[in-house]
Amino acid sequence: MAFEEAQRGSWIRTAYLGYLTIGLISTLFGPLLVGFQQALGLSHTQAGLFVTSQFVGSMLGTLVGGAASDRYGRRPLLALAAGLVVAGALGVAFLPSYPLLLGAFLLLGMGSGAINGSANALVSDLAARQRAAALNRLNVNFSMGALLGPFLVARLFAAGLSPVRPLAYGLVAGLGLLFGLRCLAHPPLPLAAGLSESQAGEAAGGSRLRQLLTDGTLWLMGAVLMIYVALESSVATWWPAYLQEHLQATEAAGGDVVTAFFVAVVAGRWITSVVVDRWGALRTLQVEALLAALLFPLALAGGSLAGAGSIALTGLAAAGLFATTLALAADRHPDQSGALSGLLIAMASAGSSLFPLWIGFAGDRWGLRAGLFTLEGLLILLVLISRLLGRQLHSRPVGGRHGQGR
Repeated sequence: MAFEEAQRGSWIRTAYLGYLTIGLISTLFGPLLVGFQQALGLSHTQAGLFVTSQFVGSMLGTLVGGAASDRYGRRPLLALAAGLVVAGALGVAFLPSYPLLLGAFLLLGMGSGAINGSANALVSDLAARQRAAALNRLNVNFSMGALLGPFLVARLFAAGLSPVRPLAYGLVAGLGLLFGLRCLAHPPLPLAAGLSESQAGEAAGGSRLRQLLTDGTLWLMGAVLMIYVALESSVATWWPAYLQEHLQATEAAGGDVVTAFFVAVVAGRWITSVVVDRWGALRTLQVEALLAALLFPLALAGGSLAGAGSIALTGLAAAGLFATTLALAADRHPDQSGALSGLLIAMASAGSSLFPLWIGFAGDRWGLRAGLFTLEGLLILLVLISRLLGRQLHSRPVGGRHGQGR
């Protein structure tokens, strides 16, 4: 039985709310990082462990949630994920000690990761004919949430409201609750790609999972996602602290620069959703990788707040990498959208843990500019991987289309 168009649109709008929420989660901590350090007496490395804790939870959420949503359906998994977000956000807002906060960030990451993988698979299933454009539109909402985080914190600081942490993470809890209630209000979704329950069980089973794990091209796609997330999360987490440390910027100014970065990401993803069907997913990915590698060093070399603010151009250039890569992967294995989304997003999550932690480690020893400059090495590697990915997709198509475009 065909899924009614009105229900389809309502579920996609709910997915948009979920992605807005997890986008907010992804950037809210960065502008508050210095405040956490001052309140708890933490080093850069200790503060970076909050990001690592959230990453560990996110990886668990994406790996378990994506495959489980193929087997049991998107609706119960998304509602459960919303509950984890509410619990984690309230913990971050109000818990007073470092160990308890690490646990709260873990819960918050688990809920965010499960929403990420399952909502991505949901939209991939419901918009299969224009998957790359639809996933870029979904990620526009993530980026809107991501820019809301630093903008909100900057405005709270500018208004002199205190303490900021409970207000900011209380908003996350409220959005998570609203998302969960919307999921429960909807009728159940069809299982992955319209499969029957028995077929969905097979898709989540060991033989199909092995097919994903042994597809070397998917590992290249995972590397693309990891590098993009390393860039985005490192800018969100450390760019405000870098501006304060090297350019004596205020907390509000640091938040505004990160807001500009994510405004550019929103614009870039919208532009990608318009051009990707014309250029083809692979060509779009390769062009964006090259532009990001060229633009990032210019922002880091800037000796003024305006120069450092040109990091927004890097965000504009790289914005479509994430969703376009996921669309290429879903074209390759269209019958395993949940497990595939969970696996790739879990791989991507390594970028949000390992690199911000590395930058904190490097910042304690050589300064934040030196730590951030190592991102350029990743972006050069990204350009090389995008070229290799093109050769792999031409020579080894699997499943559906190989995504070469027209």
